[in-house]
Amino acid sequence: MQIVSGPIGKEKIHYVAPSRDILEKEMKVFLQWLNNDTDSSIIKAAIAHLWFVIIHPLDDGNGRITRALTDMLLARESKQTYKMYSISNAIKNDKKNYYSILEKTTTGNTNITLWIEWFLNTLLSALHNSKDNLEFILQKTSFWDRHRETVLNERQIKVLNKLLNVGIGNFQGGINTRKYAAITKVSKPTASREIKDLIEKKCLIQIADTAGRNISYDIAI
Repeated sequence: MQIVSGPIGKEKIHYVAPSRDILEKEMKVFLQWLNNDTDSSIIKAAIAHLWFVIIHPLDDGNGRITRALTDMLLARESKQTYKMYSISNAIKNDKKNYYSILEKTTTGNTNITLWIEWFLNTLLSALHNSKDNLEFILQKTSFWDRHRETVLNERQIKVLNKLLNVGIGNFQGGINTRKYAAITKVSKPTASREIKDLIEKKCLIQIADTAGRNISYDIAI
């Protein structure tokens, strides 16, 4: 099994997996090590990911199986039946560097330090993303809890949810009359009235340093 890229005649071979005659032996050693519960750790998850990719036993689906094994070991290490983060998504979001570090690690010597460092940094990124997502969910839930009795029309709810879904400060330039009118398909005077109503009901606040024609608003968390 080879990992190859490039046009026919100009292929670049990135990796050559172990030959078929030693594949069964390599998988047996790997699985014995994998199923040893006495040494579950984050480092083991990193090594298992790399080891399975190196053996590369399948025609297709090696990456998916590898990510599943990694998530399994991380869940086992945390002694929880669920995880609030996904390293699989973090890896898929950084595919370019993922393949680059794999190529560096699987060619030349057997030093896997660079791989371990990359894996741990990616895991940290996954944890940060999970933390941000949880904070976002809590903020959104808290906002609607406060405004459970607030009378709003469908257009106002649509705009507020759009602002909440992208996160605080992430809706470029905030919301203004023009954007509100474009999102809700109403006239600018109607948009202006409904924005004013949202401000009075403490759903929106003016963004600092905006005024006049450039005045914009963000969600009031």
